[in-house]
Amino acid sequence: MTEHEMLELILQKITGLEDKVTGLEDKVTGLENKVTGLEDRMTGFEDRMTGLENKVTGLEDGQQNILQQIDEKITASEERMMQKMDEKLTHSENLILHELDRVQEHLETDVQKVERNLEELQQYYRITKLENDNTSLLLKMYNNMQKEIEELKAKIA
Repeated sequence: MTEHEMLELILQKITGLEDKVTGLEDKVTGLENKVTGLEDRMTGFEDRMTGLENKVTGLEDGQQNILQQIDEKITASEERMMQKMDEKLTHSENLILHELDRVQEHLETDVQKVERNLEELQQYYRITKLENDNTSLLLKMYNNMQKEIEELKAKIA
């Protein structure tokens, strides 16, 4: 596998991971939109509660007790809703963090593989360079010996 192919493979994996991160961001945006919708509903509930409180002021003492019970039920309902929202948000955050951890581990593994391959290529390059240097030296020695042999032949002849 050439260095270019390895880089393309890494680029493809990074692009895939970026797509996954974009998907996660879209999911988070969807969750934020749901939370905004729930907050709007909460505002509506609060507006209703304010209207009920205004009516309570004009009612007799017996009706005051009933309205107080309604207020307590609404408060309990709000607390349950807030608790549910917190649970769902916590669950979503945990899912996102788990996915990010998984992606990070995968990326780290890929980076380690690339580093090992790069080290192997560097070692191969060094070995090839040393072999070329040795071949060059042997060729020079051979040429020098040929010259010496020619000189000796010339002296003998």
